[in-house]
Amino acid sequence: MPRDEHVDGQNEPNDASARNPPNDDLTRLQGFLSEGGLPEAGRERFPDWSAEPPPQLSPQNLSGDRYDARLFGELVEASSELRELLDVESRDTTPTFRPLMEDFFRAFYKVSPTFAEEEAVQEQERTVNRPFVERLLEDEQTSIARISTCLDELSSGLATLETGKKALQELKDRPDLREWMEQAVSQPTPDDPSGGESPRDEQEDEDREESPSTQPQAPPASPPARAMRRLVREAISAARNEAEDVRSALSGWGLEPGDLKTVPLSERLELARELRTPRMRSLAELVGRMKQLAGAVEREKVRSRQDEIHSVTLGGEIEWVLPAELASGLASSHPLRRLDFTRRLLEGSLLSYELAGTDHLGRGPVIAAIDISLSMEGEPLEWASAVALTLASVAASEGRFAHLIYFNTRIVHEVRLDGSSLSRRTALDPRTILAAATVGASGGTAYETPVLRAIEVMDEPGAPAAGKADVLMVTDGICELSEEVLFELDSARERRGFKLVSVLIGDYAISGGAGSLDAFSDAVIPLSRIAGGPAGAAQAGDIFENL
Repeated sequence: MPRDEHVDGQNEPNDASARNPPNDDLTRLQGFLSEGGLPEAGRERFPDWSAEPPPQLSPQNLSGDRYDARLFGELVEASSELRELLDVESRDTTPTFRPLMEDFFRAFYKVSPTFAEEEAVQEQERTVNRPFVERLLEDEQTSIARISTCLDELSSGLATLETGKKALQELKDRPDLREWMEQAVSQPTPDDPSGGESPRDEQEDEDREESPSTQPQAPPASPPARAMRRLVREAISAARNEAEDVRSALSGWGLEPGDLKTVPLSERLELARELRTPRMRSLAELVGRMKQLAGAVEREKVRSRQDEIHSVTLGGEIEWVLPAELASGLASSHPLRRLDFTRRLLEGSLLSYELAGTDHLGRGPVIAAIDISLSMEGEPLEWASAVALTLASVAASEGRFAHLIYFNTRIVHEVRLDGSSLSRRTALDPRTILAAATVGASGGTAYETPVLRAIEVMDEPGAPAAGKADVLMVTDGICELSEEVLFELDSARERRGFKLVSVLIGDYAISGGAGSLDAFSDAVIPLSRIAGGPAGAAQAGDIFENL
């Protein structure tokens, strides 16, 4: 067969290829491009990518990002009170109430809250919420409240919660303001001019046009000024009081809001509530006074020995530098001598007095055993808990090991703190404070269990070996120790070199009956009176003197 016929025969499709055209993506794409795109019948299934997408409007009048929205969502999830407050159905609030509360949260939380462009805010939220947010940010009291709430989600969340409560109360008491909000919400938005009406509704509108008296009146352009000012003023006052209350409750325990960052938000809300109870406030005041007393006692220990010169050493404390060094260096007229003096001062290599008073006393572990028998209920237990928490806080802040044992006839609760893992300014963990301060009184009294437990704590592998321990026992009863426990206690005392101080309060202290405590204590401090005021804290001075 000729070659041309052979080639032409190859180019002609056979019957099979005509029935089954090749399914090749490149071939179909080339055909799509050569024909100018999809046919008209198939184009309606695909979006018009050349058209600009409609703008996404936000319900928030204050600018924010996804983090702000997520933070407010976490707050709502963590607070049952806030969830109930924002429940539109149960509270019968307007749909714009939740965005309003989120705007208030941003106003309290953000460093520099700024308004979003009006065109970027949904119509209802812009009409109803924006006047309230503007009034909130204009008020001077908001700036004062933001001192306690800025960048603190806990204080901002609690302030928002109180703001919402007060706002709902004002809406209930101000029918004109509530009516304005409901009318503003019910108006159609520009995105839906018909308000979602059906043809029948349109016909009814035409009928109503014939009788203008039956048409609904449009809401006023702005809310009632006096009612709005009152709502915002009351809301800000509640938010400010709440924020300052939280900060005050935390500072009473030596805490800052930043110290709670590692605690989950739901637990932070619960802690803030518990730390503001009357009992915890009273205990915080007592602990604060005892911390001041403990600091004064420690300073007095050093001051009483400051005049005792132990020897001469090298140092960099200018007040203890020898006069000869000052005369030859600092007072010299030669610039090189003064420069050499400055260098040795920075290096700590100047001849200086070494004072015996600079040695800190009592720097070993602290173990406190607190009697929580039923007879300790009330002021005695509150006072004993304050002493224990003060010792633990001071020890932890100095990098020392602290262990609290609450006992009756058994060990009821224990708190352990390794101060070496804390910074120099770190206070007690708020969860530790709450767990220790809320232990209730019950049962009888037995000394053997806490004494043996204190020995175990000192001998545990995790307990520090360096430094003599201080053991404190606070009780209002008199109990005997068996010969076996006394022998073990004396052996541990000889082995570890610790000191055990007992505090006896109540009737036995008044009568002077401390014989059984004298048998195993290095010192017994009888306290015939426990007071919540300065007198009660002053009685703790003997304890801090002995530890």
